[in-house]
Amino acid sequence: MNNELIRRYIYAVASCMPQKTQTEVERDLENMISELLEARCGGAEPAEGDVRAVLGQLGAPGELAVNYSGDESRAFIGGIYLMWFRKALKIVLPIAAAGVALASLASALLEGRATQEVAAFAAETAARCMFGAAEGAGWGFVWVTLIFRVLERKRVRLNGEDFLSKLPPVPDRRARMKPHEPIVQMLWCMLVAAIFLGFPQIISGYSEATGWLPALNVGYIRAHWYLMVLFAAFGLARELFRLVRRRYDLCVLLVSGAANVLGGIAASLLFGSGRIMNPAFIESLGPMFGGEAFVYQVFGHVNLWLLALVWFALLVDTGLAAYRALRRTREG
Repeated sequence: MNNELIRRYIYAVASCMPQKTQTEVERDLENMISELLEARCGGAEPAEGDVRAVLGQLGAPGELAVNYSGDESRAFIGGIYLMWFRKALKIVLPIAAAGVALASLASALLEGRATQEVAAFAAETAARCMFGAAEGAGWGFVWVTLIFRVLERKRVRLNGEDFLSKLPPVPDRRARMKPHEPIVQMLWCMLVAAIFLGFPQIISGYSEATGWLPALNVGYIRAHWYLMVLFAAFGLARELFRLVRRRYDLCVLLVSGAANVLGGIAASLLFGSGRIMNPAFIESLGPMFGGEAFVYQVFGHVNLWLLALVWFALLVDTGLAAYRALRRTREG
C-alpha cells in the first residue's frame, strides 16, 4: 500500500505493541485499511481525503493499539491513558531507579567508615543501592499510576483532534531502536559508576613483597565522586533521550554527541589528574618489574589508559549514532 500517511499510521500503531507482534499487527492493519478503502471508493484509486477519512474512523494510533491488544478490559487504567501510562513507566522507572541508586551510592561513600572492612563495606553499599533502586522504581510507579488515574477520571485529552498531522515518520528498519538497547546502556552506566565509586580497589597489582595494591587512589576518587556521578548522569540522559525517540536520527545524533563530549570532559577531570594514582602502587612498580623503565611507564599511568578507553567508547558510540542517522537521512 504505497501511501506515506498510511505507512506512518501503521508504524505509529505497531510501535505501541510488543516487538514480537509488530509484524503481524502491521500486516493485519494493511489488510484492514485496504478493505475499508475498497468499500469506500468502490475499487477506484483512493484520494487523500478518503485515506484521511478511513484513518480518522479507526481513531488515534494509541487508542487503536489498546483496543487491538485487548488489554483495556483487564487494566486498572483504560483507553488511550493505558498506552501513555505504559510509555511513562518505561521512562520514569529507569530514571527513578537509577537516580535513587546513585544517591544511595553517594550517601554510602560519604558516610563510609574508615575502619570498615572492604567486604563489609561492599556488601552494605550493594544492598543500599539495590534497595534504593527498588524504592525509587516503586515510588515512580505509584506516582505515575496516581497521575494517570486522575487524568482518566478528569477525561483530560492526551491526543489532539488532528492526530494525523502528528504521526511520526517511519524510520528505516535498520535505524529503528529496540527499547531494551537504551535500558541496557542505562544499567551499564549505573554499574560503571557503582564500581568506580564503591570498589575502585579492584584495579590492583600483586607482588610477593607487597601483596595486592590498588592502582588508584581510593580516597581521591571518593573525594571527587561528583565527577563520576556527572559522567553517569550524562550517559543516562543520552540513553533516556534514545528511549523516548526510539530511532536513530539527527536529533539523537546531536544529543548523543553533546552528552558524550560532556561525559568525556567529566571523565578527563577525574582520570586525567596524576593524583588519582596510588603512590604506593607507583613505588612498587620498580622492584616488581626489575626496574624496566618502559613497563614502569606503562603501568604507572593506568589512569590514562582508563581515560583513553572511556574516550574510545564514547567516540564509537557517537560514530555508530552518526552512521545510522546519516544512513537513514540518505535513504529517507
